[in-house]
Amino acid sequence: MECLSANDSRADNYLNIIQVHDQYENAVEKELSAHDSQEGEARLSNSPLSQGFRAQCIINDTGSMTEPVSPSPPLLDVRDLACAYGSLVALSGATLHVGHGECVCIVGPNGAGKTTLLSNIAGLYRPRSGTIGFNGKQIAGLGPERISQLGISMVPEGRRIFGTLTVEENLRLGATVRRRDGRVAEDIERMLELFPVLRDRFRSEAGKLSGGEQQMLAIARALMSRPKLIMIDEPSLGLAPLVIDRVYAILAELRAQAAITIVIVEQNTARIADIADRIHVVRNGRIVLSGSPAEISGTTMIDDAYFGFTTDPPDIGA
Repeated sequence: MECLSANDSRADNYLNIIQVHDQYENAVEKELSAHDSQEGEARLSNSPLSQGFRAQCIINDTGSMTEPVSPSPPLLDVRDLACAYGSLVALSGATLHVGHGECVCIVGPNGAGKTTLLSNIAGLYRPRSGTIGFNGKQIAGLGPERISQLGISMVPEGRRIFGTLTVEENLRLGATVRRRDGRVAEDIERMLELFPVLRDRFRSEAGKLSGGEQQMLAIARALMSRPKLIMIDEPSLGLAPLVIDRVYAILAELRAQAAITIVIVEQNTARIADIADRIHVVRNGRIVLSGSPAEISGTTMIDDAYFGFTTDPPDIGA
């Protein structure tokens, strides 16, 4: 990033941005003249200006300043999404934002619209109205193959692996959207390192794997397309508690290693607190509560929203 001297004429443009309000003017001038760069940076980054307007002016060792940093747009931006199966309304004004590298968990009772929301994003259904933005492009109404090529992969509820095909064949199918890509073998090896049990079952028919092994295969198959965003529908469905622990440990490891963005649909709210950056509760086709685990843990807000004890719980998250 270019660093501008305080004497540079272009600095005036940035000072105009910083001096949004008279009460900040003196503070900024003090920071510009401060000799302690670390102290100046800390005070300014914690100021209401930085927090409220998301513009940062960082003082470096020479007393010059960097350009203000604008917040990056979300990777996934769903707005006012509506979807119906005939006369049955499944989604009504659902809005969801997922930032780069985030892990967002969606919870809610059966029939709330969680799977329908993921299916619309993945292109399996066409929304009746609303928009779906992904990585700066509008994707609502595009087909699943095109959306997969753009960088979204989905692990469906119930895993949906091809039982008569081998583990290897299932993994190779996950890479078909990449067309002429010579790194498929390299990625298969990476999946076998991430999921060691699949190496032992590599030549076996996928239908002969246990439920937990099939879930790992489904996740690995989705990762073979090298997605920017992976959506996983009910990863704990039908699995033993120890297997669920292993699946979530792998998801946490995957996020740490690959910096991938993850959206998880889950009914078991106890499983998501350790991995989620934000939690959204869906009920009757609408997102009725959003917040970080820290904001809503130890309260009844999730239960109230999940079971409908309140009409419209407050949105306390970003």
